[in-house]
Amino acid sequence: MFWITATNDLSVLYSFREVAQSLVDWAAEVRGTAVNFTRIAYEFGLGQCVDPTTGEVRVLAGQERLLINAIRNWLSKDANTGWLIIYDSADDLETIDLPSLFPNAPNGDILITSRQRHSALLGHSLEVQCLEPQEATNLLVQYGGYETDQGLLNLFQGGPSIKKQYNITDGKER
Repeated sequence: MFWITATNDLSVLYSFREVAQSLVDWAAEVRGTAVNFTRIAYEFGLGQCVDPTTGEVRVLAGQERLLINAIRNWLSKDANTGWLIIYDSADDLETIDLPSLFPNAPNGDILITSRQRHSALLGHSLEVQCLEPQEATNLLVQYGGYETDQGLLNLFQGGPSIKKQYNITDGKER
Protein backbone atom coordinates (compact mmCIF):
# COMPACT_ATOMS: atom_id res chain seq x y z
CA MET A 1 0.00 0.00 0.00
CA PHE A 2 1.37 3.39 -1.00
CA TRP A 3 0.10 6.70 0.35
CA ILE A 4 0.42 9.86 -1.75
CA THR A 5 -0.61 13.14 -0.15
CA ALA A 6 -2.07 15.01 -3.11
CA THR A 7 -2.74 18.44 -1.59
CA ASN A 8 -0.16 20.18 -3.82
CA ASP A 9 2.76 19.46 -6.15
CA LEU A 10 5.30 19.53 -3.31
CA SER A 11 3.35 17.04 -1.17
CA VAL A 12 2.99 14.72 -4.19
CA LEU A 13 6.73 14.85 -4.85
CA TYR A 14 7.57 14.29 -1.19
CA SER A 15 5.16 11.33 -1.03
CA PHE A 16 6.62 9.71 -4.15
CA ARG A 17 10.10 10.20 -2.69
CA GLU A 18 8.94 8.43 0.48
CA VAL A 19 7.52 5.57 -1.60
CA ALA A 20 10.82 5.30 -3.49
CA GLN A 21 12.78 5.32 -0.23
CA SER A 22 10.54 2.60 1.20
CA LEU A 23 11.11 0.43 -1.88
CA VAL A 24 14.90 0.93 -1.78
CA ASP A 25 14.98 0.18 1.97
CA TRP A 26 12.84 -2.93 1.46
CA ALA A 27 15.08 -4.21 -1.34
CA ALA A 28 18.19 -3.58 0.78
CA GLU A 29 16.65 -5.46 3.71
CA VAL A 30 15.78 -8.42 1.48
CA ARG A 31 19.35 -8.58 0.18
CA GLY A 32 20.87 -8.45 3.66
CA THR A 33 24.65 -8.19 3.55
CA ALA A 34 24.79 -8.21 -0.27
CA VAL A 35 23.41 -4.68 -0.64
CA ASN A 36 24.30 -2.88 -3.84
CA PHE A 37 22.38 0.41 -3.92
CA THR A 38 23.37 1.12 -7.51
CA ARG A 39 21.81 -2.15 -8.66
CA ILE A 40 18.72 -1.59 -6.50
CA ALA A 41 18.33 1.92 -7.93
CA TYR A 42 18.42 0.66 -11.50
CA GLU A 43 15.98 -2.15 -10.75
CA PHE A 44 13.44 0.47 -9.69
CA GLY A 45 14.35 2.89 -12.49
CA LEU A 46 15.82 5.31 -9.94
CA GLY A 47 19.43 5.25 -11.14
CA GLN A 48 19.94 9.01 -10.90
CA CYS A 49 17.99 9.45 -7.66
CA VAL A 50 19.66 7.02 -5.23
CA ASP A 51 22.95 7.66 -3.43
CA PRO A 52 25.11 4.60 -4.26
CA THR A 53 26.73 4.60 -0.82
CA THR A 54 23.83 5.26 1.57
CA GLY A 55 20.78 4.31 -0.49
CA GLU A 56 19.18 7.67 0.25
CA VAL A 57 16.66 8.77 -2.37
CA ARG A 58 17.28 12.37 -3.40
CA VAL A 59 15.43 14.39 -5.96
CA LEU A 60 17.47 17.06 -7.68
CA ALA A 61 15.88 19.97 -9.50
CA GLY A 62 14.58 18.75 -12.83
CA GLN A 63 14.40 15.09 -11.73
CA GLU A 64 10.96 15.28 -10.13
CA ARG A 65 9.13 13.65 -13.03
CA LEU A 66 11.87 11.02 -13.39
CA LEU A 67 11.19 9.85 -9.84
CA ILE A 68 7.41 9.80 -10.25
CA ASN A 69 7.61 7.97 -13.58
CA ALA A 70 10.02 5.39 -12.15
CA ILE A 71 7.53 4.49 -9.41
CA ARG A 72 4.60 4.46 -11.86
CA ASN A 73 6.54 2.21 -14.26
CA TRP A 74 7.63 -0.16 -11.48
CA LEU A 75 4.04 -0.54 -10.28
CA SER A 76 2.95 -1.19 -13.88
CA LYS A 77 5.19 -4.24 -14.30
CA ASP A 78 3.29 -7.51 -14.70
CA ALA A 79 5.04 -9.06 -11.69
CA ASN A 80 3.93 -6.25 -9.36
CA THR A 81 0.32 -7.03 -8.58
CA GLY A 82 -2.01 -6.47 -5.69
CA TRP A 83 -0.86 -2.98 -4.75
CA LEU A 84 -3.07 -0.16 -3.53
CA ILE A 85 -2.08 3.46 -4.06
CA ILE A 86 -4.04 6.10 -2.20
CA TYR A 87 -4.09 9.68 -3.44
CA ASP A 88 -5.25 11.48 -0.32
CA SER A 89 -6.74 14.98 -0.13
CA ALA A 90 -6.84 15.43 -3.90
CA ASP A 91 -8.90 18.60 -3.66
CA ASP A 92 -7.01 20.80 -6.15
CA LEU A 93 -7.58 18.87 -9.35
CA GLU A 94 -7.04 21.97 -11.47
CA THR A 95 -3.41 22.29 -10.35
CA ILE A 96 -2.50 18.62 -9.94
CA ASP A 97 -2.90 16.39 -13.00
CA LEU A 98 -3.83 13.30 -11.00
CA PRO A 99 -4.24 10.88 -13.95
CA SER A 100 -0.64 11.59 -14.97
CA LEU A 101 0.41 10.09 -11.62
CA PHE A 102 -1.47 6.81 -12.09
CA PRO A 103 0.39 3.59 -12.97
CA ASN A 104 -0.35 2.46 -16.55
CA ALA A 105 -1.53 -1.05 -15.72
CA PRO A 106 -4.62 -2.63 -14.17
CA ASN A 107 -2.62 -4.84 -11.77
CA GLY A 108 -3.40 -2.80 -8.67
CA ASP A 109 -6.00 -0.45 -7.25
CA ILE A 110 -6.24 3.31 -6.89
CA LEU A 111 -8.20 5.08 -4.18
CA ILE A 112 -8.70 8.84 -4.33
CA THR A 113 -9.97 10.88 -1.42
CA SER A 114 -11.26 14.33 -2.28
CA ARG A 115 -13.81 16.87 -1.15
CA GLN A 116 -14.40 17.91 -4.77
CA ARG A 117 -17.41 16.39 -6.49
CA HIS A 118 -15.76 16.53 -9.92
CA SER A 119 -13.15 14.01 -8.71
CA ALA A 120 -15.89 11.44 -9.38
CA LEU A 121 -15.08 11.84 -13.08
CA LEU A 122 -11.81 9.95 -12.51
CA GLY A 123 -13.53 6.60 -11.91
CA HIS A 124 -16.11 4.86 -9.77
CA SER A 125 -17.07 7.07 -6.87
CA LEU A 126 -18.75 6.84 -3.53
CA GLU A 127 -19.74 9.91 -1.56
CA VAL A 128 -19.27 9.54 2.18
CA GLN A 129 -19.66 11.83 5.14
CA CYS A 130 -17.33 11.98 8.11
CA LEU A 131 -16.97 8.46 9.53
CA GLU A 132 -15.79 6.97 12.78
CA PRO A 133 -12.85 4.53 12.37
CA GLN A 134 -15.02 1.41 12.66
CA GLU A 135 -17.54 2.81 10.15
CA ALA A 136 -14.72 3.58 7.71
CA THR A 137 -13.31 0.07 8.13
CA ASN A 138 -16.69 -1.53 7.51
CA LEU A 139 -17.22 0.66 4.43
CA LEU A 140 -13.87 -0.36 2.92
CA VAL A 141 -14.57 -4.03 3.60
CA GLN A 142 -18.05 -3.73 2.09
CA TYR A 143 -16.70 -2.15 -1.10
CA GLY A 144 -14.04 -4.71 -1.89
CA GLY A 145 -11.66 -4.97 1.05
CA TYR A 146 -8.04 -5.06 0.08
CA GLU A 147 -6.33 -8.40 0.76
CA THR A 148 -2.58 -8.54 1.40
CA ASP A 149 -0.24 -11.26 2.64
CA GLN A 150 -0.38 -9.61 6.06
CA GLY A 151 -4.18 -9.49 6.24
CA LEU A 152 -7.26 -7.73 5.03
CA LEU A 153 -6.83 -3.97 4.63
CA ASN A 154 -3.29 -3.86 5.94
CA LEU A 155 -2.76 -0.29 7.14
CA PHE A 156 -0.14 2.12 5.81
CA GLN A 157 3.50 1.84 6.90
CA GLY A 158 3.40 -1.42 8.77
CA GLY A 159 0.52 -0.48 11.04
CA PRO A 160 -1.68 -3.16 12.55
CA SER A 161 -3.77 -5.17 10.18
CA ILE A 162 -7.50 -4.57 10.37
CA LYS A 163 -7.93 -8.33 10.05
CA LYS A 164 -6.23 -8.65 13.44
CA GLN A 165 -8.38 -5.91 15.00
CA TYR A 166 -11.77 -6.93 13.63
CA ASN A 167 -13.59 -10.16 13.05
CA ILE A 168 -14.48 -9.31 9.45
CA THR A 169 -17.39 -11.75 9.30
CA ASP A 170 -19.38 -10.01 12.05
CA GLY A 171 -17.72 -6.57 12.17
CA LYS A 172 -17.02 -6.76 15.92
CA GLU A 173 -13.73 -5.91 17.57
CA ARG A 174 -11.71 -8.81 18.90
